[in-house]
Amino acid sequence: MILKLLALCFFTSLIYVPIAEARIRHYKWEVKYEYKSPDCYKKLVITINGKSPGPSILAQQGDTIIVEVTNKLLLENLAIHWHGIRQIGTPWSDGTEGVTQCPILPGDTFKYEFKVDRPGTYLYHAHYGMQREAGLYGSIRVSVPDGVSEPFAYDYDRSIILNDWYHKSVYEQATGLSSIPFCLGWGASVPEYSAYGWTPYGWTAFRFKADNPGVWLFHCHIESHHFFMGMGVVFEEGIDKVGDLPSSIKGCGETRGRP
Repeated sequence: MILKLLALCFFTSLIYVPIAEARIRHYKWEVKYEYKSPDCYKKLVITINGKSPGPSILAQQGDTIIVEVTNKLLLENLAIHWHGIRQIGTPWSDGTEGVTQCPILPGDTFKYEFKVDRPGTYLYHAHYGMQREAGLYGSIRVSVPDGVSEPFAYDYDRSIILNDWYHKSVYEQATGLSSIPFCLGWGASVPEYSAYGWTPYGWTAFRFKADNPGVWLFHCHIESHHFFMGMGVVFEEGIDKVGDLPSSIKGCGETRGRP
């Protein structure tokens, strides 16, 4: 009996194939302004550890990524969004300032920690103001685990990132955007009211019917316009008819009294 057990243990050890364990990939980043001239034009750009675009994050499926980000921009807040990463169980690491986290203040350090659960090529970028256009972005490359074959073959792998690039500073770009009418689109559900324009410092009130079930986020991807800076939303649900706008809310131009 003892010999049979020993033989069974020996046979089991022969067929055992070790499975690669998930790893922890730890990065420490310092974000600051530096002069760079990628197209022979010298200008201030935002760098990560002296690089713009920032360093690539290399990992395998199932790994945990930890990135400690120190903001050394002096006069600007900071947040980094990990585009394409699902953040299952770690929504606070999504990097959308004003929504899932407070921005990283100048001089502070914030630790992002999340798991990469799918192989592929992804992107990280700044999610505060126009910092992405200033050079704060980079790639995330997640390979399949050891011993797993990819579904296609290739000779070599190269990552190419296309991004806006201006000789003017992001402050000049933001000033230019603020000097033209602001336009807001609502999508195909309300084509007759799909877009509105405002002159600088103008404002208005909107009322619309929520006829597409789901959880929706209303925000603007214009410089410093994420919920704060005077923008607000009121949603009504569970009623058959939308009530009248409060008399205290004043419209602008044709928007007053529009259903």
